[in-house]
Amino acid sequence: MQRVLVVGMTENPGGMESVIMGYYRAVNRNRLQFDFLANVPEIAYESEIRQLGGEVYHIPARHKSVAAFYRALNRFFKDNASKYQSIWVNQCSLANISYLSLAKKYQIKKE
Repeated sequence: MQRVLVVGMTENPGGMESVIMGYYRAVNRNRLQFDFLANVPEIAYESEIRQLGGEVYHIPARHKSVAAFYRALNRFFKDNASKYQSIWVNQCSLANISYLSLAKKYQIKKE
């Protein structure tokens, strides 16, 4: 089974979150699984994601502690990157480039 790491979900069940969940519900989860990395306490659809077999990982929010955010983010990629065949980043600012930089460092393809 292939795994995709999805970054950028928020607690708001709005447009982007709904689109991602539409894809997630429709894929053959025996062949493709989505896992989610979030920096909010709980993302929209989190319980459904877990019921569908996905993992949700939480790291500290950057605006609360920049140092804690980067330590946790680096530790996450170092410990988990080998599980993922691709990364799907839903961020619209270069301020969030660290997700892609670490994915490249740990050889996860970007989709």
